Amino acid sequence: VNKDRKEWFDPDASEVDYDKNPTDLFQALEARQFSYAEEMFNQVPMQFTKECKTWVVARGQKKGSQLRFRALPLHAALVFGAPDDLVTKILNAYPKATRGRDVKGRLPIHLAMEHDATEDIVTSLLEA
Repeated sequence: VNKDRKEWFDPDASEVDYDKNPTDLFQALEARQFSYAEEMFNQVPMQFTKECKTWVVARGQKKGSQLRFRALPLHAALVFGAPDDLVTKILNAYPKATRGRDVKGRLPIHLAMEHDATEDIVTSLLEA
């Protein structure tokens, strides 16, 4: 079984390398710079939406090695504790993100439960 196989594929989604060119949105979420992510939403909405559809992946150092990291901004927002309003904006920009599994096979709903997301966010993820 190929562990890199994507169980669900969306042709509208793209992928970038975490070590070479992570998206601005992902970097803001990871650094917990949520106000910067909000500014992106307000000032460059097309870029915000595009980056919500972008997987950020990291591979091991050796050529052909397995993924060590794989996430969409929705995953990052849940893990890094983004405010509900921002999580909702990311979810609304790319509702299909709820189907995307991280490198450990977890869906955003799993991450929401692990990281004590509010009931509103859990409901939104289930209804997306």
